[in-house]
Amino acid sequence: MDRVDWQSARCVFVVKPACPECGHGRWHAIHTKDNWDGSSTMKAICRRCAAAFKIIHEPALPSSGNRRFDVA
Repeated sequence: MDRVDWQSARCVFVVKPACPECGHGRWHAIHTKDNWDGSSTMKAICRRCAAAFKIIHEPALPSSGNRRFDVA
């Protein structure tokens, strides 16, 4: 394998999911299921306020991975 030039490597930023009620970043995963479209849905409980919420992991975007999503 050739040496990797890390100086020119692209960065990918991933935002860690947080509780939608209190914003706390620590939660307990209850159950995860794979969806038909390649995504997965995780049921979670916040460790601070005990709110229940779902985290949806989307599959990787095609080609460059740079796509703009507009929210109406």
